[in-house]
Amino acid sequence: MKANGSKIALCGLYLALLTISAKIQIPSPIVPFTLLTACFLLCVFTLNGFAPFFTVGAYIFAGLIGLPLFASGGGFSYLLNPSFGYLLGFLIASLVKCLLVKKRLTDYKHLLLISLALLFIIHLIGNLYVYIILTTHLSFKITLLQSFISYGLLFIPIDLAWALICPLVIKRINSHANVK
Repeated sequence: MKANGSKIALCGLYLALLTISAKIQIPSPIVPFTLLTACFLLCVFTLNGFAPFFTVGAYIFAGLIGLPLFASGGGFSYLLNPSFGYLLGFLIASLVKCLLVKKRLTDYKHLLLISLALLFIIHLIGNLYVYIILTTHLSFKITLLQSFISYGLLFIPIDLAWALICPLVIKRINSHANVK
């Protein structure tokens, strides 16, 4: 894959946007509400090739080595934060998108369906991680269903709203994009 200056600049821009979007938050138990999901969707659908995967991977790597990029800071200890599972979900969802969707999409229906599939991956991995951290590291006595209802269900309406709104923005961006 040949990287050109504009692709590298876009990856850097999305790295900054992911960081900023994680800092704009509404506190909630265990995992805060952020704009990270919306920024993630914009990133994976406006960057081509494996650029979204590398951008999300760079964001996670930089946060784990200690840069305070995540919603609640950064550092290697963030692996024990219940919200880290959602970051892993973003990484895996970006890889799935890169492997399965090769062309720039401009059709709202396809963007919506793929957004919903990516959100399913993010929530599946995120909720499993929350459950694992709660029951092992934090010693909560809770079932997987109770964990999902208490900590995961809260985010689905907002993420569904992002899945409806972001494809409209992405469609507009991609129909006018000159970056290959």
